[in-house]
Amino acid sequence: MVKVAHFISTSGLYGAERWILALLNHLKGIDTLLVCSNFDDPSLLDEAKKLKIKTRVLSVNGNFDVSDYLQKLSKLLREENVDILHTHGYKADILGLFAAKRSNIKVISTPHGWSKGAGLKVMVYEALDRFFLRFFDLVVPHTTALKKSLRHIKKLKLINNFIDLKTLPKPRVGDYSLITYIGQLIERKRVQDIISALRYTKETRLQIIGDGPKKPYLKKLVKKLNLQKRVSFLGFRKDRLKLLNKSQILVLTSSIDWIPRVLMEAMALEKVVIGTDIKGIRFLIKNNHTGLLVPLKKPRRIAEAIDSIKGDPSKAREMAKNARFLIQNQFSADRAAGEYEKLYKRLL
Repeated sequence: MVKVAHFISTSGLYGAERWILALLNHLKGIDTLLVCSNFDDPSLLDEAKKLKIKTRVLSVNGNFDVSDYLQKLSKLLREENVDILHTHGYKADILGLFAAKRSNIKVISTPHGWSKGAGLKVMVYEALDRFFLRFFDLVVPHTTALKKSLRHIKKLKLINNFIDLKTLPKPRVGDYSLITYIGQLIERKRVQDIISALRYTKETRLQIIGDGPKKPYLKKLVKKLNLQKRVSFLGFRKDRLKLLNKSQILVLTSSIDWIPRVLMEAMALEKVVIGTDIKGIRFLIKNNHTGLLVPLKKPRRIAEAIDSIKGDPSKAREMAKNARFLIQNQFSADRAAGEYEKLYKRLL
């Protein structure tokens, strides 16, 4: 049986840890191993243990020694008889490439996105990452946008992003008068547009789930527009999907986005989704079929979309059913795992 080691060396990287665990949990015809460093998120190992995923931890002290780390990683790959090393994130890519070449095994990478407005150090690392990716046996982006950003690489294979339907709560019809935003409170998410939309729609409340540097500004905006009784800031919540289930509409007004995971989750829960007409969101929302698209920076148009959903529940239910069907058939973990299994076997 083919043995694949998934390697991550930076915690909190675009949610990659949970993505990897979901994939490993669904790979049935492959012998798998999770390799990470001891400075990664401890909950990652706890979760892997619950899922009975085999893990190996590379011990790293305060003074990180690249040569020593590569030696440990190469030794581990040989001890475990790994056939393919699958890396995630810029540090894992660079370290993994050299370790795989030392061990004479295949190496592939799944990029999980690039930083926006990060510090110089991260930007340099990511530039190096994009350079070294050309030496991999295969690079497997999970969005068309990521694939386009890697046009300089010859060996590319797109496998669409996914969600693990087994981990989601049961879909239920929520309150059409309660709309939800889930995500970071940062400029490119433009949550202010959702708040401003409430001025143009009556008897609609908004729950904002998430945190970020824009929170003080958004709270001031709510006060300025006299919307304190209609907007709730709930902060970061692990039970975000249970809270989402209480409402029936999810709104995303990003100016830049990949394929948003929360959008896929909402569609799988049969929520009616409203999103800005941009590449990443347009990949999932087909206007008037799996949701509604609105122009960027147009709060009034967001309000019109909300009112159209509330005014025609039968059409809203139809869009919600279509959305779930799309996720089940094209963006499920089972579907992705099957594609990765074929890819691993073909690579050898």
